[in-house]
Amino acid sequence: MDRPRIAAALIAAVLIAPSIAMSATAAHAYTPQPWAPDPPVLPGHFATPQFPWTFPIVVPSVPPPVLPTCASIQTPAGLALLAEQGMGVPVDTTASGVRGTSIPALVSVITANRSVSCTWTNKRTGRVITTTVTQIGVAERDVVDATLLAAGYPHSEPAGDFYNYQHTGKGSRYMESHLLALDGQQVGEDFWVATHDSELDWAGAYTQSADEAVWLLKN
Repeated sequence: MDRPRIAAALIAAVLIAPSIAMSATAAHAYTPQPWAPDPPVLPGHFATPQFPWTFPIVVPSVPPPVLPTCASIQTPAGLALLAEQGMGVPVDTTASGVRGTSIPALVSVITANRSVSCTWTNKRTGRVITTTVTQIGVAERDVVDATLLAAGYPHSEPAGDFYNYQHTGKGSRYMESHLLALDGQQVGEDFWVATHDSELDWAGAYTQSADEAVWLLKN
């Protein structure tokens, strides 16, 4: 190669080399950089849960509402009235099957749900009073309501679900009273109170007394 050609080639190399270097630098500047690894997490501080999770996930159970005992199923005023009428110490008849109603369909509802039954007896006259408190749900409430209406128990308090019924037959006279205490806010907090008075017409008073006692127990 002659000298003029060599000189021209050197000049071209000198002019092109900086532009190639600039292009390489520019390309390198726009190359995405890998993210740095996250710092190690201290134990107990926002640690990632271990997989796989265990299924089913167990939700803590909520204890059921407390049912009254025979000492708390009536208000103090109700207990005083029972004593005034010569009724003895109450007996828990939940297990023996003595209930606050004589209607078989309602007895079945009581038996199938959480309930407590308390019975007072006047040993001199033979009069027997039984009050039953039963925890019910929506389905049971509808059964109780329909059964009472079908049996002729009128609403004496249309806005409330309070029923009062007195039966007079051959040689028999008794009174039953029922009250559906509907909370409507928490599942399992609806109660049905029933009282059966074998002789006199005080069932309504004892049913309302028991309903008040249950309400005070819940609150």
